[in-house]
Amino acid sequence: MNEHYLNDIKRDIFLVHTISKELLRSSLSIDRIIHVILTGITAGHFLGFSRAFILFYDKGKDLLYGKMGIGPFDEEEAGLIWSRIEKENLPIEKFFENGTRDEFKNSRFNLAIERLKIKVDELPENDYFKKSIKEKRLFVSYNVEKDENIPEDIRDLLYPSDAVISPIFSERGLIGIIFADNAFHKQPITEEKLTLFSIISTYAALSIENAFKYNEVKNMQDKLIEKERFATMGKIASYITHEVKNPLVTICGFSKQILETDDIIKIKRNAQIIYEEVLRLEKIINNIINFSNISNIFLEEINITEIIENIIDLLADEIKEKNIEIKSYLFPCNIKGDPVQLKEVFFNIIKNGIENNVEFGKIYINCEVFEKFLKIVIRDTGVGIEENILEKVTTPFFTTKKGGLGLGLTIAKEIIEKHNGKIEIESKLNEGTSVNIYLPLEVQNEK
Repeated sequence: MNEHYLNDIKRDIFLVHTISKELLRSSLSIDRIIHVILTGITAGHFLGFSRAFILFYDKGKDLLYGKMGIGPFDEEEAGLIWSRIEKENLPIEKFFENGTRDEFKNSRFNLAIERLKIKVDELPENDYFKKSIKEKRLFVSYNVEKDENIPEDIRDLLYPSDAVISPIFSERGLIGIIFADNAFHKQPITEEKLTLFSIISTYAALSIENAFKYNEVKNMQDKLIEKERFATMGKIASYITHEVKNPLVTICGFSKQILETDDIIKIKRNAQIIYEEVLRLEKIINNIINFSNISNIFLEEINITEIIENIIDLLADEIKEKNIEIKSYLFPCNIKGDPVQLKEVFFNIIKNGIENNVEFGKIYINCEVFEKFLKIVIRDTGVGIEENILEKVTTPFFTTKKGGLGLGLTIAKEIIEKHNGKIEIESKLNEGTSVNIYLPLEVQNEK
């Protein structure tokens, strides 16, 4: 084995290694991958063809269309490019970097290639493009300018020269065709060059296929995210309508009572309830908008028993309608908490107890001091929750209720945790549900 042959083998190995390394650096950008492939084919350091281009295949239209071309448009341009390259003495890496420059994208040759559109079914049977696709192999054309086995639209761009036509196939089928000619330097197309050209075409197929798969998955993911975003927006909008209805009904009812009475004591009581409901309404809207980031709590001394009894008064009509009996075992207990947010918590939980209860059912409410916490237990005798569903009830938008949106318990959990407390839910099917709320007897105000 002579030294010249060894040097050729080393050069070929270096060529394949460099191109594969650049393809890895190209990430999953199809345009970047094509730049690397065409640069490897045309750069003097590598295969040294004068020009190269790639046509992509549209299966639905049975159409080959120009994707990208690298090289001079004519002999004058070729002389200028090679003269500049010789002066700049560019290292190999610079060829790949230059491949992404706008001047290549806007070059006359690339723009001419991008305009190409070739209907495969209209090509004659002996056409090299059609044969390369059908036989899945590389072809060499000599004097391509006059070769009738080359599509006419492409012959118009060519000079008397030799050329290589190679199909690019992947597991999904035909990707496209790579074409390269020796239009200006007339270097012979040897068997070694053809072997390397085939290897590069295989690399091109693998790299482009991987990029296609990545982009398909990414597009699918983007669509799912967009779909999820719109679904979430719809649920939030529906939930606002659903949740805001409760205080509005209360405001409407007590406003009507004010209009129908001259009892100043009753008017003041109803006005106070309306005022409190407006505050709750404002807080509900703010909490829904930021349900995953409940606003900071503002602590003050509150009697938790009074808050719960107030909620029971607000829900009196619903309680009466279902003939539910409330059994309350509460003692006066002052803690530090946000009265508006805690009212929202107990409103949602007691209302859930009413909705999930059976007619003539019962709701038990009691409290006790447990270690450093005030433990409030709200237990109903309703239908209960299945074990496989129980762990999901505080998940945003999870609900089993018709017309429900599944944010009530999510918001309740957020608010209680903001108070440095915790919420536990226990349930047995057909026996009822118990919600245990732990609120610290002393908490630090959050700024």
